[in-house]
Amino acid sequence: QVAVPRPHFQGGQIGLGLSLIEREMKDYTDPKTILPILTCCMCQYMDRASSDDWRKDHPALGKWYETYRTEPHMASTEVND
Repeated sequence: QVAVPRPHFQGGQIGLGLSLIEREMKDYTDPKTILPILTCCMCQYMDRASSDDWRKDHPALGKWYETYRTEPHMASTEVND
């Protein structure tokens, strides 16, 4: 198993970034453009690398992620431990 570096939540920097993404998600109109793909990868990383429940404070992003990660172009590349 590969060691994944843990993100630091000091100062709320990651939470602030997640809030910004959550606010801008309405602009994700084409699912195969870079912004939704990168956001999905980031959410997957957060699931794997953090013990914090980011979905608790960002429910819209969590709901979007659970739906978007099942898109064929994303599901076929998802890392499963």
